[in-house]
Amino acid sequence: MLKTGRILKCPALMIIVLLLLFSLLYASVFIYFDHDRSLFLTSYLRQLDYEFHMTRELYGRLAEAMFNLQIDTLQVKELFAAGMKEQNLERKNGKRQELYEALLPLFQQLQHAQFRQLHFHERDNTSYLRMHRPSTFGDDLTGIRTSVELVNRTKAPVSGFEEGRIYNGYRYVYPLFLDDEYLGSVELSVSMNTVLSTYKSIYGHDMQFILSREQMEKKVFDQEQGNYVDWEISSDFVLDKELSENNLFGYRVPLETARRIDKALRKHRAEGLPFAVFLKLQGVYQLITFLPIKNFEEKTVAYIFSLDEAEKLKALRANFFIVILILTVLFMSTAGFTGYVFYSRNRIRKLARIDYLTRVPTRSVVYEEIEKEINRFRRYGKAFAVMIIDVDHFKKVNDTHGHVVGDKVLRKIAEILNLNVRSTDSLGRFGGEEFLVLLPETTLAQALAAAGNLRSAIEAHLFEDAGWVTISIGVSQMEEKFSSSEQLVEQADKSLYKAKEQGRNRVIAL
Repeated sequence: MLKTGRILKCPALMIIVLLLLFSLLYASVFIYFDHDRSLFLTSYLRQLDYEFHMTRELYGRLAEAMFNLQIDTLQVKELFAAGMKEQNLERKNGKRQELYEALLPLFQQLQHAQFRQLHFHERDNTSYLRMHRPSTFGDDLTGIRTSVELVNRTKAPVSGFEEGRIYNGYRYVYPLFLDDEYLGSVELSVSMNTVLSTYKSIYGHDMQFILSREQMEKKVFDQEQGNYVDWEISSDFVLDKELSENNLFGYRVPLETARRIDKALRKHRAEGLPFAVFLKLQGVYQLITFLPIKNFEEKTVAYIFSLDEAEKLKALRANFFIVILILTVLFMSTAGFTGYVFYSRNRIRKLARIDYLTRVPTRSVVYEEIEKEINRFRRYGKAFAVMIIDVDHFKKVNDTHGHVVGDKVLRKIAEILNLNVRSTDSLGRFGGEEFLVLLPETTLAQALAAAGNLRSAIEAHLFEDAGWVTISIGVSQMEEKFSSSEQLVEQADKSLYKAKEQGRNRVIAL
């Protein structure tokens, strides 16, 4: 090991040390900045998602009240039933007209409340009456309107976003019964424009809606596809013409910026999670946040997005560059060399206590805790136990799937163990594929039960790329005959060896 005096006498070595220190510090600042930025974005996206959810909830409750009070009535259901049972087309249309006229005052109330549709469907998913388009009926909605199929199949209400033959929006679909006879379903829906307008009036925030072009072309009547226009940012999405005038950008987005947004959409769409893009527009840093809209098939078919000046992110970014500048100055200043050395040593010492692969403490950390428990045992008689865990046939995992998969298995096992031990227990990597666990104030019987739970948790998990993996566990309890932590752990190791001899995937205590 090089001594400090030798480093100070060798400029090349000193420069190398300074470069290493600077690299470590730079990486640390970057990680901290990235973590802080991630926390902010996560919190901000959750806030937007919650606000949008609460806005939708307003219309859901209103739809339910309208259904219970004015649609699920004897008059409406008898008119609906009579029309569906009528075989003569002319008389059937007459019954349909009667239902339309009976519901017209209600539909006008719904329109005043900004609902767009009141739509009745027969049991076989055939459209019976669209109050917004009474002349359009008789089309089969099977394969087009999942919500209608769900209600007609389960006879239970559903709600959510869905694309339709004419419009898209949030739909609230209810089953209709006359006595014990199932008639079909009825839907109330509200447009995305209405939801976003209400959202803005409540929270003062502008949002824009984009719909998957593929879904629009698949579900919307050909003659109704004119309700949508191209979105300049991405050819994969279209704008509802009703909302297209609300251009959040307010100007034509540069091609390179549009490509960045399009690339982010393609990347995150499969995940179905909210995300954000931080970029510079017309000299100002902006944050574009996207909230996914899923249909009844749990498929992301649309997004709502907002555009904001990212004050918080700008501040984080400024702080990041200030810190980097300071570090650069320190790097160029030999006066700070001693401080860098002490900082580096402290940081390395801290990192040495955590296993780099599994992110659990090293064996030395657990041994320190064992020594504390031994002192408590000798002073107060407090029972405790330790266990050594070994991954069965781990060499076979490496030989069969490679060391990258082997490392992933070890990381996952450490994660599962960490989730299943108590907060008072100490888990550490013992070495190779072995882990060491300290269980304070635990009898041998309790330790065996805990070890059985850990063994079962690993056995029940299907590891990615590696399949099923098992563990063997050796357990020992502190006794007066053990004079050191090494003897206690050695007893657990003997128990582990016995578990291996007896066929593995088991817990043994000698």
